[in-house]
Amino acid sequence: MTWKKSLIGLVAVLAVVGALVAGPAVGADGPAVSELQDRIDQQTDATDSALTLATDPWTPRIAGLGAGLAVGLLAGGVAAYVGRGGDG
Repeated sequence: MTWKKSLIGLVAVLAVVGALVAGPAVGADGPAVSELQDRIDQQTDATDSALTLATDPWTPRIAGLGAGLAVGLLAGGVAAYVGRGGDG
């Protein structure tokens, strides 16, 4: 078998597999237009909220402070536990 025949066979197999995989996805059982509109509205609201939070300079500062405090308390607790040997 030549390389051209092998290539044609491979392309044919890939086309059949692609048709079998994409066939059910293209069917008429997709979401209704109203569902898609609701999803678009939810994504728009989420995007607006994210942009509002991103433009506020205090939001990342407070989030960073909270994350740093949580990590510090956890690391301090683990260090104290290890330092005392867990005897209490």
